[in-house]
Amino acid sequence: MSKGIIGKKIGMTSVFHEDKFVPATVIQAGPCFIVDVLTKERNGYEGVKLGYGEARASLINKPETGVCKKAGVPTLRHLKEFRGMEGSVGQKVDVSVLDGLKVLTITAVSKGKGYQGPVKRWHFAGWFKSHGSKGLRRVGAIGCRLTPGRVFKNHKMAGHMGCHVTTVTGIRVIAVDVEKNLLVVKGSIPGGDNALLTIRA
Repeated sequence: MSKGIIGKKIGMTSVFHEDKFVPATVIQAGPCFIVDVLTKERNGYEGVKLGYGEARASLINKPETGVCKKAGVPTLRHLKEFRGMEGSVGQKVDVSVLDGLKVLTITAVSKGKGYQGPVKRWHFAGWFKSHGSKGLRRVGAIGCRLTPGRVFKNHKMAGHMGCHVTTVTGIRVIAVDVEKNLLVVKGSIPGGDNALLTIRA
C-alpha cells in the first residue's frame, strides 16, 4: 500500500545527522482530508483524493467546493489524487503516515528564472575568452549549412527557464514531528518557500 500527503516547503536549514552537519529542508506536511475514495469500477483505478489548505469558498470553483461539502470537510484549496492509497471519506491524514519511512519521492514546480541565455539555461561553454571576442555568452551558429539547410527541432537556445513540474526521488527523511506536522528531509527539493509539494512513499 502506497502512502502520500500534500504539504508546503517552509525553507532550508542545517542539522546534525549521523554525526555530520548536513543541509536539510523543513516541510509542513498536512494536515489533509480524504475528500473522495477512487474505485476501480468508477475510476478505473483505486486510490484516494486528498485535500489540503483551507480557503474561502469564493476562491474555489463550485465543483471542488461541492466535493468538500459532500465529504463533510472544510473547503480545501488543493486537491490531488494518490493511487494505491487507502482510507475513508472525511478521514484526516497527517504527517504520522510517513513516520518510520526512510525514503520519499517529492514533486513540486521548480523556481522560475525568467528569460535566460544558453550559457545559464543549457550550460554552453561560450565563445573565445581572449583576442577581443565579443560573443562570450552568445549561442553561436544554429544552422546546418547546405544539408539539411534548416535548424533542427528542439535545438537548445535562449528562452524561459524554470517553472517545470519536477520530481525528485530518493529523498532521505531526517525527522518527523507529528505534533507540529513538520517533516525534515536531507538536502534540497524543488520550488521556493511556500511551494506546494506532493509527497509520496
